[in-house]
Amino acid sequence: MINSLYDKLLQALKQAENHNSNIMVKPEVILWPDPECQWAEAIPVIQSTHPNLIVYGKYDPSTKQGPSIWLKCMVAKMLPEANWADGIIPIIYLPGVDNTRIVTP
Repeated sequence: MINSLYDKLLQALKQAENHNSNIMVKPEVILWPDPECQWAEAIPVIQSTHPNLIVYGKYDPSTKQGPSIWLKCMVAKMLPEANWADGIIPIIYLPGVDNTRIVTP
């Protein structure tokens, strides 16, 4: 069976959730940097089946997009737009951001 690009993308996102619970805790969020914005047009399609996919950018809650403080509130499920099931890991799509600019504590 040949998987479509869409299927492979969903499989990669699911694989990003994997962790060894014996040595690490479950991730709070999955960061998806896209320096060249190659996936930007596919995001609305993916969001239709993954309400936990949120986007960094100009504030537009109807498309689940917003600045960093909004993203933090979404990850904490403090806003009504954070309507994914408990236990689901949010995915933050970062258009125009490469992974060398991501700083973690």
